[in-house]
Amino acid sequence: FLLGMGNHVFWGDEAYTAILGRNILRSGYPTAWDGRNLLAYNAGAPLNKGLVEVQLPWVQYYAAAAGLAVFGENAVAGRLPFAAMGVATVVALYFLALRLGRSRAFAFGCATALAAWVPFLLFARQCRYYAPAMLAAVVMFHLWLDLSLKRRGRLALFVAASVFFFHSQFLMFACFFAALVLADVILERRRERLVALLVSVPLIVAFTLPWVLAVGTPDDPQGRVLANAHPANWFRLFLLHLRDYNRGGLFPVLMLVPLGMFAKPTLRRRKETARALAPGALVLL
Repeated sequence: FLLGMGNHVFWGDEAYTAILGRNILRSGYPTAWDGRNLLAYNAGAPLNKGLVEVQLPWVQYYAAAAGLAVFGENAVAGRLPFAAMGVATVVALYFLALRLGRSRAFAFGCATALAAWVPFLLFARQCRYYAPAMLAAVVMFHLWLDLSLKRRGRLALFVAASVFFFHSQFLMFACFFAALVLADVILERRRERLVALLVSVPLIVAFTLPWVLAVGTPDDPQGRVLANAHPANWFRLFLLHLRDYNRGGLFPVLMLVPLGMFAKPTLRRRKETARALAPGALVLL
């Protein structure tokens, strides 16, 4: 998993992340100006008037900075913190599958399927927000299964994972959190967990809104993203993305069928299986 990370130089987005990480080591925050050079990607669209990156949250930049600070300025150093979070994601998935399937064989099979999945290997090793977001999602889902106001420690961990997810990629976090709420409202209907979810919202906002207010928005908020696409065509673009979706991405889903054979008999019962997998399916969607 960790081999060959230095065989290729950073590609565009990775280089952007790594340069901002290097600038953090000099200034303490992800500024595009290092005193000599200006990082003006996309004509500076992601920057505010103070030349600070504000289009995406900052976990990825500080993770890259940590790698560069410890191991020097090279591709392996920039990617290593993210690869470590990729490994942690596989471990976290093992315990999540163990919780759902109640079988070590099932959990090992799920973790192995993820670790051998080519898209995961490609994304988890990049100097970009992908690995932090994946790790946060798995941890959040695991904590959500037994979320309750009575278990304050678990609620605190859920809030911490949510804040980390937000500061990794806020759009992914928003969709993921909304899916958890919908899973409780539509599928599970567990009042106690839904109440805990709603209580977590102001706590999450308390640790995210100050950053939003402090850094502001990009000077050119729309940038050049979908600049030549009318909003009415966005749904069509979404359908085109589905059409061109890499069919190899379905591999883990197909693996659930044989892996389900290793789950405990109680999980194989039709009703219990639906209750266990339906929230996950909604979250994935």
